[in-house]
Amino acid sequence: MAKAMERLHSVESAAKVLGEISVHTVRGWLRAGRLTRVKVGRRTMISEQELRRFLAECNRRPKGR
Repeated sequence: MAKAMERLHSVESAAKVLGEISVHTVRGWLRAGRLTRVKVGRRTMISEQELRRFLAECNRRPKGR
């Protein structure tokens, strides 16, 4: 049975999901390796699962760091 297609977010959409942050911040996190990209043709996309992983990781970090 085929696996269901996972939703992919553009950098702009990911910035909104991550709390209305700047697209420049998202691109910086992609360059730094904090977020993993999925290339679709020439477009950079971020999977829904990756956004959930990133948010969970951010919530585990102690505040003030």
